[in-house]
Amino acid sequence: MTVDYDSGLGKNPANFAALSPIDFIARAAEVYGNRLAIVHGPLRQNWRDTYQRACRLASGLRRLGVEKGIRWR
Repeated sequence: MTVDYDSGLGKNPANFAALSPIDFIARAAEVYGNRLAIVHGPLRQNWRDTYQRACRLASGLRRLGVEKGIRWR
């Protein structure tokens, strides 16, 4: 039996949502919060902690005046 995966499976709100890196980490924290996200030497971090750390980093950058679209040389 052959299966036509393209037939009737066009992108629509029910089966497709483009995820930016920010959307991805927020969704991973929500769905897989306690699952392992980072392994680096002795460091082990789950998705929830990774998302919280990314939010703290973003907040710190905003306090320093970094805004969307800024480019540094």
